[in-house]
Amino acid sequence: MHELEYALTTPISHRKDCAQFFTPPSVAYLMAKWILKDDPKSILDPAFGLGIFYDAIHQINPNNNSQFTGYELDQHILTYLNFHPNKNNLQLINKDYLEADLTAYDAIICNPPYMRFQKFLTRHDVLPKIEKQLGKNLVGYSNIASVFLVKSLNELKPNGRLAFIMPFEFFNTGYGKEIKKSLLDNGLLKQIVIFSNEKEIFPDATTTVCVLLCKNDRKTESIKIAEISSKEEIDRLSDFSNLDRFKIAPSDLPYNQKWTPIILSLFSKRQVPSGLVNFSLYGTFKRGIATGANEFFALS
Repeated sequence: MHELEYALTTPISHRKDCAQFFTPPSVAYLMAKWILKDDPKSILDPAFGLGIFYDAIHQINPNNNSQFTGYELDQHILTYLNFHPNKNNLQLINKDYLEADLTAYDAIICNPPYMRFQKFLTRHDVLPKIEKQLGKNLVGYSNIASVFLVKSLNELKPNGRLAFIMPFEFFNTGYGKEIKKSLLDNGLLKQIVIFSNEKEIFPDATTTVCVLLCKNDRKTESIKIAEISSKEEIDRLSDFSNLDRFKIAPSDLPYNQKWTPIILSLFSKRQVPSGLVNFSLYGTFKRGIATGANEFFALS
């Protein structure tokens, strides 16, 4: 449903307040192909937005008759969607997904809102209910996206598939430890797709981005790690499963360690072109302190 049209009629301030950034159609298409592999009868999108995943599913299979449930809290988006006819198999619910009762789905696909938990105004009302449903303590979770993921994983039926866009940084956070432990202990995580040039692919994103592909088959097997470096590469790709750059054993991804250095080290071990060397030959390089003292720099 038309992102450009929506963006032209919606103030950027509203989109920022609602933590909205939209999924590129090419990424939505590949995520949809993942969840459709086992012919799901029920599909959930916890953050429906403009319905990009619903559209992608019907682009892949115009005759798809899965029952599709979408949650969308933003009344502005719902008003916009009123101009577009609902389909018989689409149930669009005007409610905060985090306040909804637990249900079970064959497939879940989502680009969750990226909002710090401190800015989530109803968190003190919502958190106790979610914690009771999941039997987990969510204190310390600093991003709404992670809570969306935790709840969705608990709603995935046996052998169900999940595709989730997440901030890559969550692999390094304290609250991410329990999520990573759950992904590994339950054999859920099958593939991580990272974007080395996310600003080209996700121009509206305010953080680094990755896609998690999961299946609730409780099989402990090597996890695929893939990297996409350009929009052109995505446009040429027919299936995320064809991206088989690296595989890593779950035992080599300890849940209590930061995953980003482990994952990025796989790519740093690639063949160095003739005449070039790795930066590591000369030393260790880290991002310095952000002082904000722009007067010391020549800026354009």
